[in-house]
Amino acid sequence: MPVKTSYKENISIALQSIAGNRLRTSLTSLIIAIGIMALVGILTAIEGIRQFTNDAFSDLGANSFTIQNRGEGLNFGNGGHRKAYPSITYSEADRFKSTFKLPVLTAINLDVAGTAVAKYGNQKTNPNISISGSNENYLATTGKKLSFGRSFSSSELEHGANVVLIGDEIKTKLQVASYKR
Repeated sequence: MPVKTSYKENISIALQSIAGNRLRTSLTSLIIAIGIMALVGILTAIEGIRQFTNDAFSDLGANSFTIQNRGEGLNFGNGGHRKAYPSITYSEADRFKSTFKLPVLTAINLDVAGTAVAKYGNQKTNPNISISGSNENYLATTGKKLSFGRSFSSSELEHGANVVLIGDEIKTKLQVASYKR
């Protein structure tokens, strides 16, 4: 037959039990605290790994796509005949950019050379410099980061200003000290 106890009596019995079993109470509290800390640590680590992975794939351009007139690399088959792809003109690319109305960044890029030589003063690089032409969204769409200076402005693009972004390797090789006008 169940015994009827009041709320006050239940609290009193619980406190007496805790006082009588101090070691058990301490160990139980310690285990609960360690479990909560481990859970918080694991959740924090998972979120950090997820963010790092997303940033890494974003830097690789995994959240972007490229439209080009042909693929790069070796072509096999078709009896050695190469298929001719029509070039994408600047007006076609600009029309695509203006009609693509989603909330995205769009860049128009042109690979100009892959074996160029950069010169500054009496210094020059090896003939393995790649040169690309682009617009103000180049850095954002390629996942590259600017370590010093600034990117292109819309005004410079509009007026066809001679502006260049150089990589850190070229800066070091040519000993470019700072931005000069």
